[in-house]
Amino acid sequence: MDLTSEETKYKNIVRISIIVFGVFVVLAVLLGALVSVQVGILLFIVAIIGGSVPVSLYQYMQYNKFTKMEEHFPTFLEDFSEAKKSGMTFPQAFLSIAKTEYGSLSNEIKLSAAQLSWHLPFPKVMSMLSKRLGGSRLMKQAFTIINEAYNSGGDVAETMSSLAINVSKIKQIEDERRGIMSQQVFVMYFIFFLFIGILAGLYGVLIPMSSMNSVAGIPAGGSSAAMPIKGFTGFGQPTNYCGALPWMCTFGESLGFAEKGIYFKTLFFLMAIIQAISSGIICGQIGEGSLSAGVRHVGIMLFMTVVAFLIFFS
Repeated sequence: MDLTSEETKYKNIVRISIIVFGVFVVLAVLLGALVSVQVGILLFIVAIIGGSVPVSLYQYMQYNKFTKMEEHFPTFLEDFSEAKKSGMTFPQAFLSIAKTEYGSLSNEIKLSAAQLSWHLPFPKVMSMLSKRLGGSRLMKQAFTIINEAYNSGGDVAETMSSLAINVSKIKQIEDERRGIMSQQVFVMYFIFFLFIGILAGLYGVLIPMSSMNSVAGIPAGGSSAAMPIKGFTGFGQPTNYCGALPWMCTFGESLGFAEKGIYFKTLFFLMAIIQAISSGIICGQIGEGSLSAGVRHVGIMLFMTVVAFLIFFS
């Protein structure tokens, strides 16, 4: 697929995401005022998801695509170098190796081969290929070097051979780093599950304790703004958990949380969501060196958060 279509696709996804976000925000404001605050909150959550998930998924798919291309790139460079050393011209060498299978990189190679068969200049074809592979800094820089060597009249075959060796070494170093940093990713997952466990323990302790100190017949942490609940002030004064942050309990109601302990459950749920998102992004950065790679970890942690709340916070 050419660069223009990829750019157009990304821009369309961004536009659609913005439109979806705007539409649901407007609906959240209107229905929140006309129907109920709970409906408004739910629609606002949908707006955030609809505005962020498509772009994030697209970036993650692009990251995966270019990562797979990089795996075959050193082999492509070595084959190109050997074909050129056999006495072929650059277009002939490129056309000959275009028949070889290079995984996900093959489509781009075949497109460039078709452009060469249409008698487009070799430097222009390499420049266009470099732009299409712009999502990978490694491949983009390699093709830029090849183009510069070609234009300056250098030994491009040797340049490509050296590039193939260097790219292979870089990939080996990245694989080693990924193996080492995978331990840190494991630590991040351990910290995340430990955090969920602590929240579950606190919830299991706080709800019975606050219920013992509540006003007779009214559960602690309930959603009613006027509900008096004795806290732990030591003066016997009623503590209204939802009175200080009424939106907290309203948000919990919109998520379908039971009235008992809704304040603490909502508070812990928001804390777990923040922890899942931040930990997932960090896992992507330290594990694979890309924030886009964190989308997968964020999805896993958010799923585990929902499962944990369904099991331990019911």
